[in-house]
Amino acid sequence: AHLYSRFTPVYTDITCKAEPAKVKGISFKDGFTVVLDSSTSCDNPNPYTVEMTNLQGKVYMGKDMTPVASVTEIPRSTLPATGTGSIHTIVSVRPSGDMFGSLLDYIFSGQVPIYMENKMQLVIDISFFFGKLSVNKEVHKHCGLNVQMLSFEGPKNGPLVCASSFDQLILPPSR
Repeated sequence: AHLYSRFTPVYTDITCKAEPAKVKGISFKDGFTVVLDSSTSCDNPNPYTVEMTNLQGKVYMGKDMTPVASVTEIPRSTLPATGTGSIHTIVSVRPSGDMFGSLLDYIFSGQVPIYMENKMQLVIDISFFFGKLSVNKEVHKHCGLNVQMLSFEGPKNGPLVCASSFDQLILPPSR
């Protein structure tokens, strides 16, 4: 009965909130590149710890999904059992002609969707009174959020949502 009540439901969605990205550096090596440090705070309601590392990722902007960046690094992140953790992401943005057109739309239009494609390696550790179970799994997620640069309250973004494919994503409006 103890195990049943502790692990039911087996999985509850982890909710995350993206924080504004900070410029980490600018490089002119192999073309102009801006390196951003992005942080996402996540609440893990599950009774087990989740660790993750990134394998690869891409970032797209606008309804036409213009490629704008690549995820270059996600240091190992831990979401503690029934707790809150942060996921830090290093993103390289190499501006292109297509991107500048989307960027103007991004600044002057209402809400613009930002899409992120992530491949991650998850490690889930579950402790039982008789031992420990560790599960490794590669996860491919498609996430997104709406962003609005110009508003009376300043820049704002909607909640980050994820699905199995971009077609299944329904992005809530900016708040």
